Order: sequence, then structure tokens, then C-alpha cells
Amino acid sequence: MSDGGPVFHLRLLSTDSNVEQVGRLTPYVLETIVDAGRRIPTGGWLDLALSPDADPDCVLDARRRFQRLAARGVHVRVRRDPALALGPAIGPAAA
Repeated sequence: MSDGGPVFHLRLLSTDSNVEQVGRLTPYVLETIVDAGRRIPTGGWLDLALSPDADPDCVLDARRRFQRLAARGVHVRVRRDPALALGPAIGPAAA
């Protein structure tokens, strides 16, 4: 995964909250997503959609990092989403 990683759309869902984030998936961002995922209670959802240009190693690495969440009852989905090829607005101007 390079610093100019694929575009991602993240949804963290639980009975207490609904968080969405869009940006470029860098190693640092993936680590912050892992940290946020640790706070999702059993029965919650983590849905990480990646742009179609995400390389297979990037997708596999993200899935591997969320295995512990799945093992404790969090529903995890990591996938490529063709809609993200359209390039959603990201960066300072989108904030």
C-alpha cells in the first residue's frame, strides 16, 4: 500500500453510533480504522469499500487486520466497490 493508496469508504455501525469516513487508504489510516474497530461492540458492523484500483495485497491485508473483530462477533466486510472509481471528493476542499 503506497501513500497514495486506493480511495475508501468506511462505515462503522453499532447500536450506539454510525460513523462514515472517505479518503485515501494509507497504512496510517488503516491503523486508525483498526483502532476504531476495536471499539465496535459485538453485533456491530465494519464495512470497508475500496476503489477498484486497490491491489489484491491491499484488500487481503485489510481483511487480515480485521480477523480479530470478526472472531469476537463484529460483522466485517472488506470489498472493492466500482462506484468509488468515480472519484468521490476527498482532501481539504471536501472537508
